[in-house]
Amino acid sequence: MTIEQAHKVKLKYLCLVHSSSSSSHSRLVVVVVVVVVVVVVVVVVVVVVVVEVVVVVVVVVVVVIVG
Repeated sequence: MTIEQAHKVKLKYLCLVHSSSSSSHSRLVVVVVVVVVVVVVVVVVVVVVVVEVVVVVVVVVVVVIVG
């Protein structure tokens, strides 16, 4: 999941929150769920990016050492 996809998902959830005409309690639950989902998505994106950077650095180091 790219950062742009994460933003799209976040916007979709925000639209759902705004369009829901339910009670404030269920709206609060939705907001909490959205926040949790966004945090999880951001953490996953950060972990994926860090892993990719580490892999690239390792590959470059190996190529330099071997080459």
